[in-house]
Amino acid sequence: MCVGRYKYHSFYYLLYNAGEPKKKRRKKEHSYALLLAYQGKRYCGMQVQKDQPTVEGELFKAMAQCGYIPEEDIFSPIRFSFQRAARTDRSVSAARQMCSMRLFLENHENFLKTATGELNKHLPDDVRVLGVRRAIRTFTAHRDCDKRTYSYTLPTFAFARPDELTTSKYRISEISIADLNDVLAMYKGTHNFFNYTSGKLVSFYRTLS
Repeated sequence: MCVGRYKYHSFYYLLYNAGEPKKKRRKKEHSYALLLAYQGKRYCGMQVQKDQPTVEGELFKAMAQCGYIPEEDIFSPIRFSFQRAARTDRSVSAARQMCSMRLFLENHENFLKTATGELNKHLPDDVRVLGVRRAIRTFTAHRDCDKRTYSYTLPTFAFARPDELTTSKYRISEISIADLNDVLAMYKGTHNFFNYTSGKLVSFYRTLS
């Protein structure tokens, strides 16, 4: 009798609910690490700004176009816990820049497979996503970064002596290069760099290799 009642109710449930749409898969929040590279020449730094071209501005617009974030979050990255390992200024480029974020997505596995290609379709040629990986829940690119590598390029006439002519034909001498390297070598190792900071850091000690 119980079995018959079960079949009876199941039949009418299927009859009256056959036309109802299936429930959408619930979106789940996951943490991700995104590796970025960009040429900063035409940008006013990395950090997103309204009315200014920035690297993050291009990235967030691409993310919105792909449906990874709502359009209203483009200028509010705190809403998806976005962090970058290091902030770069106007015209500064990055060969490798690590970013972290938390996203609500319906299909996590598909995102990992396709996000790099989909984002690059919507990004300008001077901003490229190199890869996306799942991260642990507590990962943040800024806090968990334990090392940063910087490369500075400048014309050699910046090191010319006051009495030297610095026309376009100027080339620094081997002796001057050796003297410069001797001075720069003094910064190697662990030192207190208080005089090079705003004075608001937790620690002023840094190690240069």
